Amino acid sequence: MKRFRVKVTDFTRQRVLSWPVVVVLILSGHKVSLQNALNKFFRVLGRLVDVVTASAYSQARQKVQPAVFVHLNAVACEEYYTRYGADHEVVLWHGQRVLGVDGSYLNLPDTAETRQRFSVQTNQYAGGEQVQALASVLYDLRNDLGLSAALGPKQAEKNLLFAQHLAVLQAGDVVVGDRAYADYSVMATLVARQCHFVIRFPRQSFTAVNAFWAAPIEDQVVTLAVTSKARTYVAKHHLPATLQLRLVKVQLATGEVEVVGTDLLDAQTSPAAEFKEVYGWRWGHETYHDRLKNIFELERFSGSSIRAIEQDFYGVLFLATLES
Repeated sequence: MKRFRVKVTDFTRQRVLSWPVVVVLILSGHKVSLQNALNKFFRVLGRLVDVVTASAYSQARQKVQPAVFVHLNAVACEEYYTRYGADHEVVLWHGQRVLGVDGSYLNLPDTAETRQRFSVQTNQYAGGEQVQALASVLYDLRNDLGLSAALGPKQAEKNLLFAQHLAVLQAGDVVVGDRAYADYSVMATLVARQCHFVIRFPRQSFTAVNAFWAAPIEDQVVTLAVTSKARTYVAKHHLPATLQLRLVKVQLATGEVEVVGTDLLDAQTSPAAEFKEVYGWRWGHETYHDRLKNIFELERFSGSSIRAIEQDFYGVLFLATLES
């Protein structure tokens, strides 16, 4: 409480809306009207006489930093790896975690505050505007855990990887990304942190990758030079100016061919045939985002303030981890 309350004077008096009551109320979600949700909550506690007003609760929740749910999620994930790891039940690939990084857009309440903080998406219909945020999650693809999350305006997805997710990566982790992450600065950063990557490449990207698309070969190691767009970032962070990249062609069930790039260069320890399965594990990340939106109903926010939106977002991530 002392760490995650907004002010040092918050929750210092004995009130009905105490710290644990407010935190659990936030986690309980509000799929019905706020007052009905409060009535139900206090009825379950056997304290119907203590029911507060929706206004009182809305004010009390403003005293809670959303970061409390980030902390709880980190604790839950750490517990999982420690306890299940001791029983050899954590699912790994060649002894390493396989983590997906991906973003998804969320529709937010339309207020002056959310318009200023996030992005406004317009469409062809008169007055058709929607406030949206980019939600990025670093997700353990084999163990169904959201390890890290970030919420921000529309931007390059790699920015949220750099700003938020790098902090929870461990040496040896294998990061799987779609074409949004086929970027020199992303690959160089992961290599510098002793992590690995498996990234899907578009047809028009690096010169060496373009040549591989056209060549009648299935597996090749090439050298990439830092791109002009990434040069400033690479120099600032003292990253390597060249990278060894292994390119592998993967044939999908539809017959379509895709190219994945990886820094796992040894064909003996990392056979080319395995990369189709590894990249295919990304589908679990897609269903995870779907679960957040449609099962947890993440976009049905219980408040319209920035703090309430962030509480709901990080709270739902924590609940999904507990469920997993």
